[in-house]
Amino acid sequence: MQWDLLKSDEVLPAHGFGQLSSSTLPFLARIRCNCLSPKHWDAVKHLAATLEILELRSYERGLRTLPAINPCFPCLRSLDLGFPDLEILPEWLWHLNHLEDLRISGCSNLTSLPYGIQNLTALKKLMIVGCPRLSQKCANEDAHKISHIPNVMLQYIWVRGQPIDRPEGT
Repeated sequence: MQWDLLKSDEVLPAHGFGQLSSSTLPFLARIRCNCLSPKHWDAVKHLAATLEILELRSYERGLRTLPAINPCFPCLRSLDLGFPDLEILPEWLWHLNHLEDLRISGCSNLTSLPYGIQNLTALKKLMIVGCPRLSQKCANEDAHKISHIPNVMLQYIWVRGQPIDRPEGT
């Protein structure tokens, strides 16, 4: 199942999706909006228990960090982030125990990955594209932070491993 929020403030239900679960198909939420307002984030939090694939991006400027969220996404397997002014990744990211695929793109102000990325032991693929400073640092002094990840792409170059498929449904 896929739920798209594309430049709209009125698409996500105020109290989530009730008893909806993703027992047979991955549940994908693709959120592309001008700003990730508290209203949007509250709606996303209602999806946290069953969400498996999440794409959060905006081409508008201004968002420097993502809001805190609790509870974290216990089933999340794939996360795709893209915000042009993002400077720091949120702490909740490092508690995504089932995350297999992390894509960070178009975050030109992001300069490093925190040590917490080493906690993502299920991570099979890391792709960093359109983030020149972050890619440079990951290729050099921060390479040890991502050494446990079998497939790593920096600026469209596979520096370790090879392309693998995204989780089903993406």
